[in-house]
Amino acid sequence: MAGSSKGRQKKAPQNTFSDNLGRLIDEYQVSLRTITKATGIPASTLLSWRRGGTPSDFASVARLAKFFNTSLSSLLLGVQESKPDVSVAQALATLFKEGQKVSGYLKYDLTLLTPRKDDGGDHE
Repeated sequence: MAGSSKGRQKKAPQNTFSDNLGRLIDEYQVSLRTITKATGIPASTLLSWRRGGTPSDFASVARLAKFFNTSLSSLLLGVQESKPDVSVAQALATLFKEGQKVSGYLKYDLTLLTPRKDDGGDHE
């Protein structure tokens, strides 16, 4: 058949930013209101981005990446980058800078992995 596109299906356009934003919101179990309060990005803008809208304000996207403690490339493109090891003390110092107050619901899961000290015994 002339002009037929049988066998070829159009793929829906992929919006990695929207998918990543939705995944982060779900993963952190955070509301748009909470993100708005922390970043200053209007909830309507966040909702638009979550529904597939394209961001035009780089500074807002940078604040959003910082809020989720992820890189811009990870948020925008889904590129996973290895992060340098940060001690718990450094992470807490960054999180709770002097004079900074935290109010409302806050959820953090800190896990500190340290190697076991070899006690010289045989372990099988």
